[in-house]
Amino acid sequence: MAAPTQDELIFHELRATDWFFVKRLLRDLQEEFQARERYLIGTVSRYVIGLELFRLCEQLTILDPRSPSQRDRSYHRGMLAIFRGLGELLLADLRQHEEIDIKPALGYGFADLAATVEELAIDERMHYGEMTDARREQILGEVFGGDEQSPAR
Repeated sequence: MAAPTQDELIFHELRATDWFFVKRLLRDLQEEFQARERYLIGTVSRYVIGLELFRLCEQLTILDPRSPSQRDRSYHRGMLAIFRGLGELLLADLRQHEEIDIKPALGYGFADLAATVEELAIDERMHYGEMTDARREQILGEVFGGDEQSPAR
């Protein structure tokens, strides 16, 4: 067998060291993925806990039979909008990283978060949204029948 040429020796050295770089790159990617996964799981977890606390305060102030103060209504309106907005951002992050499944860690998955954000949007419209007269008539017509007179307001 002939002695290897200089080019063959250089190629062999590159091949032997290439694995080191590939393994290093894979390790870095795995660490980055795990960090991203931990970040998303932690963020969703804190969001859900914050939302539960918000709902508790909401029940104690806004949904109390007594009339809530203007300050309570202002806090409620602002925080409701913030929670809805943050939920939208979390959904966008989860869509961007759909390979990350948060449900095994939290028992709360993407569909649950999407439903929660939709519920917040509905609550926001229910408490603070304005309805046009045309939309009000459309809804009353759907509920009470199109040809019948709508009930007195």
